Amino acid sequence: MLHQEVLNRYEKLDLAPYSGFINSKLEAVYKDGKIVDVTISYPTEFTKQMLEYGNEYGLLSVLN
Repeated sequence: MLHQEVLNRYEKLDLAPYSGFINSKLEAVYKDGKIVDVTISYPTEFTKQMLEYGNEYGLLSVLN
């Protein structure tokens, strides 16, 4: 019963099943060289985010 209730609530959110694994993206807002704010965005494409992480934080570029 509880499981079905959770499924029903989740269905109303209209989210992709993998969206729980996507991290929010934080970007600093600068003014006069100082951080004055942070913007938060919520990407919707898991694969794209993982490829960006691999490109930015991967070790392969260091090894070549």
